[in-house]
Amino acid sequence: MTKVEKLARLDKVFRERLEILPNHFFISFYSNQKKKFLKQYSIDYVNFELIDFEPKNVRLWDIDFNMPIFNSAGMFKYSEGYYTVAMQGAGAWLAGTYTTKSRVGNIKKGIMHPFLPLPNSHLAINWMGLPNEGIEVAAKKNISN
Repeated sequence: MTKVEKLARLDKVFRERLEILPNHFFISFYSNQKKKFLKQYSIDYVNFELIDFEPKNVRLWDIDFNMPIFNSAGMFKYSEGYYTVAMQGAGAWLAGTYTTKSRVGNIKKGIMHPFLPLPNSHLAINWMGLPNEGIEVAAKKNISN
C-alpha cells in the first residue's frame, strides 16, 4: 500500500471526527494537507502501469474519448499527476484556469488556498483564487508530459 493510499484511508476514518475542531483549524488543516496529498499522489504513482480496462468510447464536443471519466479542472494545478490519471484510464484531463501571469492565489485569515471537504455530501468547496504558474510555464510542462 502506498503512502497516499494510507492517507486516503485515514481520512475516510477521521474526517467526520475532525469536523468537531474549530472551523479555522479544520479548514487550515485540509488546505495545507491537500497540496501535500496531491504531490505525494504524483510521486507514489509516477511508475504506475496502465490498468486493464475496457474502453467506453464517448463523443463530447465532437471529440472522441476512450473513456467518459476526466479529472476535475484544476485538480493538478501545477501539471503534476496527469500522466498518472492517463495510466489509470482517464479519457482526458482538464487543466483548469491559467492566467497570463502567475498568481499566488487567495489567502484568508492566514490560510493559503482555503479548501474544505464536506464529509456527509462527499463534496468540497474552495476559494483558491486561481493560483497558477502562468500560461507559458503550464504550456511547456503540459506539452512535455
